[in-house]
Amino acid sequence: MVKAKQLAEDINKRKWIKIGRWIESVLFAYASIAGRKREFNKKTLDWDFEFENFLFLDYEYMFQKEDFEQMKAFFLSKIKKDKFWFKEYEKIVWKVSKDMIAFSEPFKNINFRDRSNEEIKKVFLGFCNKMNLAQPVLEGYQLVGELLEQKIRSLLENYLKRNNKNLSLMDEYLKDLNIPKKKIATVEEADALLKIAFFIQKNKLDLDSSQVKVKIGKHKSKYGWINTHHFIGDPNNTSPFFERLKFLLDKDCERELKKNEQMRIKEQKRLRELKQQLSSEKDLLTYIDITQDMSHLKPFRVDAYYIAWINLRHLFEEIGNRCNATVDDLMWLTYEEIEEVIDTNKIDKGLISERRKEYLIVKIQGDLNVISGKILKGVKSNLKKEDYSNILKVKGSMACEGHIKGIVKVLHSEKDIKNVEKGDIIVISMTDPTYIPTMEKAAAFITDYGGILCHAAIISREMGKPCVIGTKIATKVFKDRDLVEVNANKGIVKIIKRN
Repeated sequence: MVKAKQLAEDINKRKWIKIGRWIESVLFAYASIAGRKREFNKKTLDWDFEFENFLFLDYEYMFQKEDFEQMKAFFLSKIKKDKFWFKEYEKIVWKVSKDMIAFSEPFKNINFRDRSNEEIKKVFLGFCNKMNLAQPVLEGYQLVGELLEQKIRSLLENYLKRNNKNLSLMDEYLKDLNIPKKKIATVEEADALLKIAFFIQKNKLDLDSSQVKVKIGKHKSKYGWINTHHFIGDPNNTSPFFERLKFLLDKDCERELKKNEQMRIKEQKRLRELKQQLSSEKDLLTYIDITQDMSHLKPFRVDAYYIAWINLRHLFEEIGNRCNATVDDLMWLTYEEIEEVIDTNKIDKGLISERRKEYLIVKIQGDLNVISGKILKGVKSNLKKEDYSNILKVKGSMACEGHIKGIVKVLHSEKDIKNVEKGDIIVISMTDPTYIPTMEKAAAFITDYGGILCHAAIISREMGKPCVIGTKIATKVFKDRDLVEVNANKGIVKIIKRN
């Protein structure tokens, strides 16, 4: 039996490195920690190491500092042997991501109704194994991205100094050089939905017309996974697409399409000019090329989970049918708990209800536990707390330039999306495709986490909106309705007036 006070003491005495915050189901978060065993690090990265301590608290992932430094040392050793090792890393990420999807493909149209529990369990455990093999590069990608950015910044700084250029141009160069070689899936989806909105305007159709429903049905078939991040949501739900259409139809969609196209032409022209300007900087251009690839790969490595999960949805539906539960119910259980549900056809809905409200996953000296309910309250009441009340300004990096004032809306979860109005400034730990509709409304984005490869950076550039990334503490400093000034050019956001 886990003792709350002792567990809190074990957490407090360790130094933790926060790497990001994502709203996740238990199954997804559990997979992210369960896959950090020695056997999976060895198979995927040829790294003979196991993470003994890990924390997922208030949806924030935290490595123990010593483990994080071990991971950093491993990556640095690879780069020391081969300065362009990042290319090898890309291949590993592609492989484990594609393997996960390939495993799921044969099952996407299978009716599991006539399959035995043992057959169902075999497929489920096979999926768990593929997720485990993908885990060593999931959050590791954050660190690899940082190391790659450091390389590029160092080379850019040398170039700027040699050519008597102002070092303040650094972030502008990074923004203009880091253009993915092809659209990431969420940008591709946003463009496709905008084209549907233009079709509606051009043909003067109602949203409930059969033609629109057919188009949205096809759109859902291709992009339904966008509404199911971290194994939460229903890929068959078209409501989010219709809600976004309502917002898009308030615009001149033909004009928006032309504006987007012109912006991309301008980006590509600027990219060509910079590459020509940097033609003598061979190493820098090679790293830029790698970054462009990784900007596209970064979201794909996560999207692969959702695509595979949707392909296996019939499997989870049948597991749920046998214990009178939904697919969503199952997502609040661990590997072992789902395996037990398959064996017994029984499920603990009280435990699921408890975890939906709040949960903690913690691994201390190799002992992995999921905590919720009264024990979690006891743990949190004994954890150290930090005070951010006297901080009035945060500093990060520019992802997209701009200078603007506006009202803050802090997004701690999807539940806060409804509070965002047109022209608000979004403050969020980090964005993902779930927040695209809100980002379309907002005037600027501020994040706690992220570098030049992050989702917010890519989307802000696509939308042409000011964005400051990597502030570390913005969601803790700012409150809803604060009036702030965003100077994205300098990476600074400051409070003008407290709410």
